[in-house]
Amino acid sequence: PKLSACARMRSIVARMAAAFRPDEICATNIRESVKLAESPSVELDVFRHAPGSKGAQDYQSLTDELVAAGFVE
Repeated sequence: PKLSACARMRSIVARMAAAFRPDEICATNIRESVKLAESPSVELDVFRHAPGSKGAQDYQSLTDELVAAGFVE
């Protein structure tokens, strides 16, 4: 069966991630989201465009993870 473009991209990302050690990859996953995809077209980051969206929540989780790991302040 044919894979959708999204399924192909997930497969590619999974293969790329396998090349890294587990401690080199963030645990946070950024889910697909219409609001996240819309943000560039309205020239706003997802936090201003759709603060309650899955995309905003996921990017906030990633930020929290990076801060906790000492990568950013």
